Amino acid sequence: MGHPETDLDPGLGPVQRFAFELRKLRQEAGGITYRQMARQVEVSVTTLSRAAKGEQLPSLPVALAYVRACGGEDKAWEQRWREAVTEQARAADLVADETVPSPYRGLARFDVADADLFFGRDEDALAEVDLISRGKLHIPGETSYALADAAATHTDSQAGHRRGRRVVVI
Repeated sequence: MGHPETDLDPGLGPVQRFAFELRKLRQEAGGITYRQMARQVEVSVTTLSRAAKGEQLPSLPVALAYVRACGGEDKAWEQRWREAVTEQARAADLVADETVPSPYRGLARFDVADADLFFGRDEDALAEVDLISRGKLHIPGETSYALADAAATHTDSQAGHRRGRRVVVI
């Protein structure tokens, strides 16, 4: 016989709440054992037990296997799982505030119109411009590129032009 499960407080967060609800589903299914569940869905006893432990959110396939073994509804539980993932990410501040546009645009090209996306280095940039204009700072390079053509630096590097540094002129 397995160890008794520790109590869970569903108010502690989405992971604990999801685990609490999985345990409740299992009890509603007649208290089926993890061993019986594992035989039905071909997922290990340990994996099923961990899914309801409340330490981390199980993967979606594991959660749905648990639910199927207890006779639960896949679609409803998938929705619960997705809500728990989103809530957990928001609690960890991993989901961006969608009202604020992200400065990261993936591989999309940045143009002059995107200047407001570059922030936080104004003082450093001004200091460097001042040093360059007074002749106190020289950045060696064999080729200069306009910011809009910065990708050409990568192309040149790939073509074997490796002497000196690449300078992007802003």
